Amino acid sequence: MTPKQKAEELVDKFHIKVHVSFVENSIPSVVNALMLYDSAKQLALIAVDEILDALKIDLDKDLSTIDVAEFVSNKIIYWQEVKQEIEKL
Repeated sequence: MTPKQKAEELVDKFHIKVHVSFVENSIPSVVNALMLYDSAKQLALIAVDEILDALKIDLDKDLSTIDVAEFVSNKIIYWQEVKQEIEKL
């Protein structure tokens, strides 16, 4: 899955959750679709920030092989790209 596809998937998942929550809690319809979508984007960005924080480790201390360091580095780059794609939505 590309970073753009992951970004869209995350925002869509949060958008559904935000919408359902507003409906279930009888929030007035004053809240428009754009506000719900923006809330979903903010939640997706929080999730990606958490993933990035979880992947940040002291490479000199905690990893003993270059392969593991490269794996982690690639994951961080991927999630940074996902974050950029969410911000573009």
